[in-house]
Amino acid sequence: MRPAPLRFCAESYSTTPIHRQDAFRTQLESAGSPTLFSYFDSPAPSQPQTLTEKIIQRYSVGLAPGKKVKAGDYVTLKPQACMTHDNSWPVATKFMAIGASKIHDNQQIIMTLDHDVQNKSESNLKKYKQIEEFASKHGVRFYPAGRVCYLRA
Repeated sequence: MRPAPLRFCAESYSTTPIHRQDAFRTQLESAGSPTLFSYFDSPAPSQPQTLTEKIIQRYSVGLAPGKKVKAGDYVTLKPQACMTHDNSWPVATKFMAIGASKIHDNQQIIMTLDHDVQNKSESNLKKYKQIEEFASKHGVRFYPAGRVCYLRA
């Protein structure tokens, strides 16, 4: 049986909470349970987590109590922030096209302009204005070209 596909940044646009039945099998199992990729299993249960595993552990949702994330586990993440850049407008138009009207966690999204800023064409400047207006309408942090974005820890 194949696990459900990963959902990246899905929480930003979702209006429904994550339920335990939506979690991957490896999220619900206790620390001693076998994983799908047994060749990734730690040789000893006391092996410490890598830095990557610790980061994934911190932002995983729906884990069983006491579950320690290790390589090969499937997890659902809720990252602190999701940053988008000059491609924000096509994403915003898709957001509006599906009938969405509110971003679930507008403080999680950051929109910044940093890729095609030297392009001063009318169409590019219009796209940038649309991105800024979308961010303003939804209370999303927006950083125009040339402004540095710092994430709060």
